[in-house]
Amino acid sequence: MYSMRMVLCSVGSFSNLAGVFLLPARRLVHTRFSKKLSSNLTLVKSSLQQHDNSQVNKPVVILYSWLLAKNRHINKCSDIYLDRGFDVLQVKVSPRQVLWPAAVIPTVDSVIDFISNLKSSILVHGFSVGGFVHTEVMYKMSNSDNDMHMQAIKKMKGQIFDSVVDFIGIGEGISTAMFRRSPILRILSRSLINNYLSLTEKSVGCIYRRDSEFFHLNPLNIPSLMLHSTKDQIGSVGPIERAIKKWRNKGILVDSKCWTDSTHVNHFKTHPDEYIKMIDNFLAVLELSNAGVNVNDEEAIDNVAKSSFMTSPTKSFSHLHSRKATSEQSENESTLPESIGKRRSNSSMEEKTKISVKNI
Repeated sequence: MYSMRMVLCSVGSFSNLAGVFLLPARRLVHTRFSKKLSSNLTLVKSSLQQHDNSQVNKPVVILYSWLLAKNRHINKCSDIYLDRGFDVLQVKVSPRQVLWPAAVIPTVDSVIDFISNLKSSILVHGFSVGGFVHTEVMYKMSNSDNDMHMQAIKKMKGQIFDSVVDFIGIGEGISTAMFRRSPILRILSRSLINNYLSLTEKSVGCIYRRDSEFFHLNPLNIPSLMLHSTKDQIGSVGPIERAIKKWRNKGILVDSKCWTDSTHVNHFKTHPDEYIKMIDNFLAVLELSNAGVNVNDEEAIDNVAKSSFMTSPTKSFSHLHSRKATSEQSENESTLPESIGKRRSNSSMEEKTKISVKNI
């Protein structure tokens, strides 16, 4: 007891030693090293990679946040992966970028530039409208003739979507994010947004419908985890479960959890233990719990920092019981470049959309 007090009371040269003996191993090495790549992109690196050899070679998580998410909330979600030695690229967008898709192009290009230069495996975790941003990224890459983009797509090992919003929920989602505490302003803004979407049906609406079709098609054919709730009034259960059904019919490995009491993007807050368990099971299926490739991706960081954007305004799922599905998934991944193809077109956006959806 006396020796323990001596360690606790040490404030001089023994203070660091006290921390070594008294702090849990995970907390000892869990330190953020963040680098802001742009106004919308922040890379957060886990120091676990520097202190624990068993945590080396983890993939990078592309975390697409929900609208107007606070940094502390995004960081809590990032901690799930940082605690496991992963690096996390946090991607944020504004309501304006969602309402006017042309405004999101610089962010999309920056994400593409980042992941195209990665040497690591990639895991996607998208919240709410983050699914829209990720779909824009995937659509642009899959219609590119750039070999680096094709190689980056092959590094995509899995995707997680939390409270993902289809285009029919955009008005409700943006108005709720902007005026959460003011019902009157929320109703007014929702009406304005819906009227705007009606007026721009042949321009902006075309992009939303294209992305919705692309999302439901899921041409990457990679394992997916869907987290949603019947109480979510923004990320409607109907479109989500239809997407799940379509993916499973294609032979894609899909796990899902539908709660009945958690609201939009609050599943982690309401069910933290179950939420983390679902993710850990998913990582085990992807064999990312103790495997990966080079995480020292300074080239990807430098390329984004130099981009023009910087200067411009369970081992198996619960519903699967055989190894056959896993082998089928491996076959799907091996033929991924052909299934997506190189379909660059100089035709109009609408014609390009039809070609892409038809030929995937």
